[in-house]
Formats: sequence, C-alpha cells, structure tokens
Amino acid sequence: MNEKNVSFKPFSMDTIDPKAEIDALFIMPEYVTKAAESEYAEIYHKLPYPIFWMDSKKPHYAFTEPDLNLENAPGNFNYYAYGYLYQDKQRGAKGWSIGLDNHEKNEENIREAFSNIFKIIIDEKEKGGIFHQ
Repeated sequence: MNEKNVSFKPFSMDTIDPKAEIDALFIMPEYVTKAAESEYAEIYHKLPYPIFWMDSKKPHYAFTEPDLNLENAPGNFNYYAYGYLYQDKQRGAKGWSIGLDNHEKNEENIREAFSNIFKIIIDEKEKGGIFHQ
C-alpha cells in the first residue's frame, strides 16, 4: 500500500456532509467524545462512506445508537479504531475493529493500523460499498 496517495481534509463535527466527495471519515481522538453525542447518531447512518473513530475504547454502537454514548455503551475494548458503514436496509451495516500489534501504541503500530484501514476503504470502494450521491 502506498500511503503517499492518501490525503486528509479537515472537517468539524458540524460540517459532516453525506455529499462530500471523500472516501472515509476519520474522527480523531480529540473529537471522539463529541462524536458520541446523540445528535450525530442519525447522520452516521446517512453517510455513503465509512467512518472510523480513532483511539476509542467503545465500538461503533456507542456512536450510532442515539440512546448510547461513551459512558453507557457496554464493553471497554482494546482496539485502536472502530469503523462503520451503513449500506441500506437490505444489506445493513458493516463494522470493523482495528487493533495495534500487542496493544502497543507506538508510531509503527499506528502506521500499520492506518494501513489496514486504508485497505478496508479500498476494498469497500472496489466492492461498490461506498457510494457518492
């Protein structure tokens, strides 16, 4: 994988757009708490691209279920990132858990986690799982 072909565009939580011409949305650690607020749960189901919550100890349901948040969602897991893509009523949603080697948070392991996420994004694009409207 050649990560040199990857570029990032900054977004704020208030400007998340289902029509944005992007391949995925990364919610970085400093925004994870805000991203779990119930007002955002509905929009995650409308996005035609995957969302990845970085360095969250809770899976996607803490973000995608309006009655849950980081405090009351069950489980406290040791993954580095969680991904989610809602496709449609018939196919439902996909979820991913991306860990770090030996659960060690260092530059090499984080780089590998991002590489694994990029592979997921490419795979979803090739399978037609990501749809731009």
